[in-house]
Amino acid sequence: MIGMGFLSVIRRLALRDKMPVREIARRTGLSRNTIKKYLREGAVEPKFKTPKRPSKLAPTRIGCQPDFDPDAEVTQKVADNEANAC
Repeated sequence: MIGMGFLSVIRRLALRDKMPVREIARRTGLSRNTIKKYLREGAVEPKFKTPKRPSKLAPTRIGCQPDFDPDAEVTQKVADNEANAC
């Protein structure tokens, strides 16, 4: 992947200095096709897709979220109180 600085050097050499693609390829060590691709796109920065990944905390979030049932908690307290009353 070509970085922002390197891409700006290629664009400067081609557009401002009017250097041929072959000479840019020789100086930078990149393929002529690569240089043509970035000049043809006219993009200021290289584009790439970020793959979809789960977050690093996703496995721990599942364990930290208990199933909340407010009625179950109340009935448990009522059952405990009834057991202690006898």
